[in-house]
Amino acid sequence: MKRIIILIATALAFAVAASAQTAEEIAAKMEQELAKGDTQGIAFTFDMKIPLIGTASTRLSYLGDKDRMDINFKDDVKTVWRDKDTTWTYENNTVTVQIEPRKEDKDNRSMFKGLTNGYKVSIKGETADTWQIRCKKDKSNTDKDAPSKKTIFVSKETFLPVTYPLKKGAFKMTARDYVLGVSEDEVTFTPDKVNGAPITDKR
Repeated sequence: MKRIIILIATALAFAVAASAQTAEEIAAKMEQELAKGDTQGIAFTFDMKIPLIGTASTRLSYLGDKDRMDINFKDDVKTVWRDKDTTWTYENNTVTVQIEPRKEDKDNRSMFKGLTNGYKVSIKGETADTWQIRCKKDKSNTDKDAPSKKTIFVSKETFLPVTYPLKKGAFKMTARDYVLGVSEDEVTFTPDKVNGAPITDKR
C-alpha cells in the first residue's frame, strides 16, 4: 500500500512538473495564438474610461483588410464596417447609414500583436483559469506610448488574453475577451444588416 502511495505521489509530481511553464513560455504561446488572427480573424473588446464623461466600449473584429467596430458610448450606438477603401457607418439612433472613403487612422491591430515585445515578463500570480503575466518595460523599448508596466491575464485553456488594463494619463483602458475566428460575413457590410435604413453615399 505504501509503495502504491509513493508511486501515485511520484506520478503527480511528474505531471505538475510537466505542466509548469515559465512566463516566457506562456508569453510566447500567447503571441503564437494571437498571430493566428492574421489568417483566422480575431475579435476583442476595448473599453476606455473617460474622466467625468463615462466609459466607451467597442467590440473590434478583424479579418484580412476588413474590420468591424460595434461602438457603445452612452446614447451613441453605432456599427462601422470598413475595407481597405470604404467605411460604412450605421447610426443606431438615427437609423441611417453613411458611406465614405476610408480615412487614415491608427491601426488598432497593435492591440493583438507583440503585446510583450520590449518587455521583461514574469508570473505575478495565477488562478485555476488564468496566469497573471507581469510585463515590465525593457530599457531597449523606445516606444514612448508603451506603458512602463502592465499585467496580462492569460487563459490557461486558450492562451489568449482574457483581459489587460492600461493607463495613459487620466485615461483608463482595458482590452478584454479575445477570441479567434471571424467570418467574412461579420466584417462585410450588406444592406440587409441595417433593417432598411436609408443609405447616403458620400464617396
